Amino acid sequence: MKKILSILSMISLSTIISTNIIACKPPNINNKNNKPIKPEFIPQQPPKNSNWKLVDNLNFINYKVDNKWYIAIFKNYTKNWYIVNFLNDSKNDKILGEFCFDGICQNIYLSSLRNFFKRGDIKTIYQWNNINNSNTPQINNNTGEITNWNEKIES
Repeated sequence: MKKILSILSMISLSTIISTNIIACKPPNINNKNNKPIKPEFIPQQPPKNSNWKLVDNLNFINYKVDNKWYIAIFKNYTKNWYIVNFLNDSKNDKILGEFCFDGICQNIYLSSLRNFFKRGDIKTIYQWNNINNSNTPQINNNTGEITNWNEKIES
């Protein structure tokens, strides 16, 4: 009788222990429903008293003409970050600039920015609040962070 009780207690202990071990197993990382959590993006703020203003409402991409200068920081199919400085003065598609990769250069059109925006490849857009054209800020091509705002000094 003692042997039977001993065997039963060992069986019950082993099932309890294995149940706890299974319950403590980390979630399956390869599960297709588990998507990596992206950190929340916090836009880089322009320097204090700057002529650059962070654009919160990106409706101007939808053909709103305001005759102001903008910069857009975006990534393209190469996954490098680029910056383009443009005057928003036309409802028509136009060339805003170009980017080059491995010796091949391509034009950037306003419609390209619209497509980058739809895909989520635009990091930020800033508006220049001055009547004169701005100098294009410099960015880190790996992170898209502005490293030099290139504020134009008014004379």
